Amino acid sequence: MPEDTAETELVRRAKAGELAAFETLVAQHERVIYTVARRITGSAQDAEDVTQQTFLSAMEHLNGFRGAASLATWLR
Repeated sequence: MPEDTAETELVRRAKAGELAAFETLVAQHERVIYTVARRITGSAQDAEDVTQQTFLSAMEHLNGFRGAASLATWLR
C-alpha cells in the first residue's frame, strides 16, 4: 500500500482503536467484498453473511495487516 495515503491513515487510526476510522474502511470496501461473495456463493443472504464475517475478522486481525498489499487484497 502506498505510504501517506488517506487509507493508510484510516488503517493506522483503526489499529489504534478508532471505530469511526474502521467504519469508514468498511464503507469503502463492503461493496467489493459483497460482490465477490455473491459471485462465489450465488446467494444474496450468504453474501451478506460472508461480508459481515469478513469485516468482523478484519476488525479482530487488523493489527496483523502490514500494508505489503492493499487493504482490499488483504480483505479478500
